[in-house]
Amino acid sequence: MENMQDFVIKEGVLDKYKGPGGDVVIPEGVTEIGNMAFYGCANLTSVTIPEGVKKIGWNAFDGCKKLTSVTIPESVTKIGDLAFSGCKKLTIHAPAGSAAEQYAKENGIRFEAARKA
Repeated sequence: MENMQDFVIKEGVLDKYKGPGGDVVIPEGVTEIGNMAFYGCANLTSVTIPEGVKKIGWNAFDGCKKLTSVTIPESVTKIGDLAFSGCKKLTIHAPAGSAAEQYAKENGIRFEAARKA
């Protein structure tokens, strides 16, 4: 379980992640991942985004070089420019036909269809 002190959350927007990295599960109740929220988090390896998040901001995970897996729910309908810039090992796990799948195709990111919950 994540330490809530690792997250700066304002009115449902995850503004900044301050934790050590590794496998991160974003807390329930977050509706948006802010611009540059995880920027340069060198030790981040995987992220699970909860249902209810609607938007991932620009450069949200920029420079997370060890990030290999992100699970994105169907509720995410907008992913900002360069959200996963520099994440060369990344595979996006999301429902087939979702905005996340479209984003992965447009940006040359590996994609695996996740079963709907």
